[in-house]
Amino acid sequence: MRYDSAVPETIANDRRYAAILARRYFYDRSVTAETLFETFAGTSDPLIAELLDLVAYEPSRTGMLGVRYAEYVKKYWPHVAAILEQLERGEEGRLPARGRLSLLKVAGYVLFMLFVGAVAVGHVAKVVLHITAARRLSSWELFGEILGGVLMSGVAVGLVFVMVNVIRLYRRERARRTG
Repeated sequence: MRYDSAVPETIANDRRYAAILARRYFYDRSVTAETLFETFAGTSDPLIAELLDLVAYEPSRTGMLGVRYAEYVKKYWPHVAAILEQLERGEEGRLPARGRLSLLKVAGYVLFMLFVGAVAVGHVAKVVLHITAARRLSSWELFGEILGGVLMSGVAVGLVFVMVNVIRLYRRERARRTG
């Protein structure tokens, strides 16, 4: 039984230590992300795992006219603050019910990716119709369709990679919250 009573104390100490390191990382950058990952590698604590995901997927805070900083404060920081608050509570800390990604957000990303893919297919279809002589395009129209097809195909491929990461992150968040 002595082991069982020591476990919550260890969890509480790990969580408080994680909160201290995280505050040093987020506020004054005196701790690196690598330090956090090395210190808590292989953790089974869902709060610490959520903190590590927040650090791993931290968005840029710099941008043109401070736009990224405003988004950082509005969309990212509330999640960080909630996790820090729960970590400081020690063993009483609980993972917030809502993560950064909802099923609706993931569905929105998927729909946007499908839209971009459909636009790319439309450009490519017009070029194919021109090549098969089913529809004639002027040189400028052909150039525009080729350029549009290449650009939109590149964006669609890039979005596929983004979607893989978004879905992976959503599944990890959901698994942590369902236990």
